[in-house]
Amino acid sequence: MTWREIPGQGDDIPPFLDWLGTVLPPCGRFVEVGCFLGRSLAYMGALRPDVDLWAVDSWTENNAHQHHPYRDAHGGTMWRAFMGGMREHAPDVLDRLHVVRGRSCDVAVPDADAIFIDAGHDYPDISADLAHWTIDVRSGGILSGHDFGHVDVARAVREMFGEPRIGPGENSQCWWVRR
Repeated sequence: MTWREIPGQGDDIPPFLDWLGTVLPPCGRFVEVGCFLGRSLAYMGALRPDVDLWAVDSWTENNAHQHHPYRDAHGGTMWRAFMGGMREHAPDVLDRLHVVRGRSCDVAVPDADAIFIDAGHDYPDISADLAHWTIDVRSGGILSGHDFGHVDVARAVREMFGEPRIGPGENSQCWWVRR
């Protein structure tokens, strides 16, 4: 069993994390904001076992996940699905993962070398996340996220940073800026 067994969205995320894994310093800190079921965290953890991994999510129930089969198979809530899937498919990553359960703008973590934002996708949520998490990226670090093709995400990112870099990879929805 591996990270591949954990459902996730965005086939463009692993190639982005491959690249990010090459620019993270040894023993660097990676924070994912909006973790869903943990697939990207499990991937990064397998790719870079030296990295200090942080997961930030509220794992609250919403209509989009109301009948998610993975959720139903792992205890009936997104939180239980995240924890159960990580225990089953990436236990070594879970053992070293710092899990912070809360609304993304209400939590704090130590400064990071890279932050990947994939939480709320409406304009107020992504704008708030960008403002909140930008200050937690070390100088020279990477602030990034997913779903740049989403109108509200692209608008908020462009308003805060101008035109970000996209990719790597064709059809990538991953955006990034260096701080």
